[in-house]
Amino acid sequence: MPEPTLHETTATYTEVQPGVDLTLDARRSGFEVDLIVKQRPATAPVWRIPLRTKGLTARQAADGKIEFVDAKNTVRSRIPVGQMWDSVKNEHTGQPVNTATVNVTVEQVSPGTATLVIAPDATWFLDPARVFPVTVDPAYANTPVYSSFDTFVQSGYTSDLSSTADLRAGKNGTTTERSFLNFAGAAFDG
Repeated sequence: MPEPTLHETTATYTEVQPGVDLTLDARRSGFEVDLIVKQRPATAPVWRIPLRTKGLTARQAADGKIEFVDAKNTVRSRIPVGQMWDSVKNEHTGQPVNTATVNVTVEQVSPGTATLVIAPDATWFLDPARVFPVTVDPAYANTPVYSSFDTFVQSGYTSDLSSTADLRAGKNGTTTERSFLNFAGAAFDG
């Protein structure tokens, strides 16, 4: 890996592969990894990332999340369903317009070793309408439950958004977004 450029909570590694940068962003529930594909490739990329899972077994959940469980089958951490987006932004919100889920799977190689496979949908990725750079985002969350964190919900979107770093509220085209904030231990009068 090249030496990263640091900015606030983000480390950027340029050219980890030809035409691909990698960013790591520290989050309240783990960290965020973004693979930024800077120009249109000839074929859709597939990344295979080795993982050390000492004491844990990696498994794919029915909803697409990857869970890391201990010997008692207790989920100790997880990788939520990945997302990707191109560079087209909503002029009012600054949020990506063209998004899609990313196929993220796990292969348990041996006890203590697994391989994370990140495979963006080739049809979406190579669509001539796609505007590069494209960001591929398989997040990591170190806790299996997010119920005490702030989060938001979005109409028409059923995936867990509690590991995202932003909060949203209002109307975004035909989508309605609402945020929920946790005030643990706070007492409000009136």
